[in-house]
Amino acid sequence: MIGIKKELSQQELLWFGPLFALFGGMIGSLAFLKFGSPGVAQGVWGGSLGLIALYYLIPPAREAIFTGWMMVFYPLGWLLSHLRKRSTEPLYPFRA
Repeated sequence: MIGIKKELSQQELLWFGPLFALFGGMIGSLAFLKFGSPGVAQGVWGGSLGLIALYYLIPPAREAIFTGWMMVFYPLGWLLSHLRKRSTEPLYPFRA
């Protein structure tokens, strides 16, 4: 089983900020354009901007923010990867 990486390089930590900005922008845009919810979109954009600001302004907090994010979304990634694996296996009760 793949675990959450505990030792992070500076390059990994520096890439998290722009990728998080992209993620927050996409989720906010989805809320605004697809669901017509400007309040939710502004909340997502504001929360993302605030977290990115904390991430870059307080360097000792970078590792904690990164690890916290990974711990929150690791179960979702695990679930989706296992559901995908089960959907591609043949539907036979016995394996050869």
